[in-house]
Amino acid sequence: MKEIILDKTNSKIIGRSLLLGENRWVALSGAGVAFSFRGKYLKITLLGSNRSHVTGDDSEYARFAVLMDGVRVLDDVIDRPKKSYEIIREEKIKICEIQIIKLSEAPMSAMAIAPIECDEEAVISPLTPKMHSIEFIGDSITCGYGVDETLAEDHVFSTRTEDVTKAYAYKTAQLLDADYSMFSCSGYGIISGYTGDSEVRTADELIPPYYESQCFSRDDFGEAGKPDKLPWDFSEYQPEVVVINLGTNDFSFCQDTEWKQEEYRQKYTEFIKVVRKNNPKAYIFAVLGLMGDGLYEKLCQAVADYTEHTGDIRIAAVHIPEQNPEDGYAVDWHPLPKSHTMAAEVVAGAIRETLGW
Repeated sequence: MKEIILDKTNSKIIGRSLLLGENRWVALSGAGVAFSFRGKYLKITLLGSNRSHVTGDDSEYARFAVLMDGVRVLDDVIDRPKKSYEIIREEKIKICEIQIIKLSEAPMSAMAIAPIECDEEAVISPLTPKMHSIEFIGDSITCGYGVDETLAEDHVFSTRTEDVTKAYAYKTAQLLDADYSMFSCSGYGIISGYTGDSEVRTADELIPPYYESQCFSRDDFGEAGKPDKLPWDFSEYQPEVVVINLGTNDFSFCQDTEWKQEEYRQKYTEFIKVVRKNNPKAYIFAVLGLMGDGLYEKLCQAVADYTEHTGDIRIAAVHIPEQNPEDGYAVDWHPLPKSHTMAAEVVAGAIRETLGW
């Protein structure tokens, strides 16, 4: 048997991650690796969250999936510091595509993909990049919060019920046959995270302060420490499109108060400039509406202000219809897969119409 460290020479790196020694640290929803495999034996080993194993909170373990030729063959949470799985054990050579994807979001836990173990004759190589590429920036909607439960108003958060592959962003990438990267945290916003009291701003749950880092997580990346202290190298992934879906949580704070909505507009415009600085060639789509469109008018104004001040016309606002109650709700009134599919079709349609994909 031999061990292979997963790096850019042998794997397609999906989303933001950090190779530290032999281990590739992953936190964000949808992040992971993908490679072609030719061999008889394959075992993967994953290292679990340092934080959640210390706290003992089994609702925050990292959830992941392994796909073989696009079919999910493993779906589990890392409930101890180290777990290994035999994915392939064959007498004859097997040729397939393997993906290892983190299904749950970054704030609760990180995980590391250790070197894979395979037979001596096995060969792995990166999957071919797709023709198009997208980055998604968002909140719980992007993460697939609670999508595997139908609890509606019951706040029973668990990473076990999160699945980014059932959420609109992942589905949009699939519809467009595009590579993707995601930067999302449930409850986060532009000027405030979700709040149950509109008089109280959740000022520490914002996407802009973390966007230029690896990610935000209460966990760490092994010896490298907190991922929000580690800058992200944007040259690693320059997407053709950036989709921003932020404002649902801000509305819980803003409501119909004009000065709050104006602050959202101003800060949204500033964030667009940060996104543009780091993604100079991308077309930016600012989208909102799946869980309410209370700030959509201000979002449109922010886009118009940005274009007026910069002359940059490679940006558009896209309205997503609100989820249909008849389609049901996931945890905390979040969308179920059917609603996510509707949103994906809207966003993918806007990208196709604008860019001719």
